[in-house]
Amino acid sequence: MAKANNNLVVGLSLVAALGGLLFGYDTAVISGAVGAIDANFIKPQHLTETAQSALSGWTISSALLGCVVGAAIGGPISQRFGRKGGLMFAALLFLLGSIGSAVPELGLGKIGAMGPHALTPFILYRILGGVGVGMASMLSPLYIAEIAPAESRGRFVTFQQVAIVGGISLV
Repeated sequence: MAKANNNLVVGLSLVAALGGLLFGYDTAVISGAVGAIDANFIKPQHLTETAQSALSGWTISSALLGCVVGAAIGGPISQRFGRKGGLMFAALLFLLGSIGSAVPELGLGKIGAMGPHALTPFILYRILGGVGVGMASMLSPLYIAEIAPAESRGRFVTFQQVAIVGGISLV
């Protein structure tokens, strides 16, 4: 029975650590999209070079604002709905943010027709996804620590840190 429980804890910890994988992946993946974002959203607005750089920087970093918000609200949400419920809510936010970032025009107009005007919804979806990532990065280690046996808690929580680095490495 102890072996089965250990396998369950390992499996649940690996699944919970996916929040870390998403955090690492989301943080690094945007670097490959900067050129396309600048070409499709920023340069067509014909701003000054300084304004273009500022808008590009805000667009790229906007998810981190969401991460801060997500980490801040993760505690109260997990107190109200539990760690597992908070992680599921974070996953939903990340899913919505990912879909919206991929297709920012969704529900607002014909896909591909908004041009540079799709930048605002893109940024909002990045912030929304960032909230999910921030919540998951805060709640994943808490959830893992709660389900892991005391004598191996540190080893299981390490899955989260390894997953963050793994997400960055995937990119």
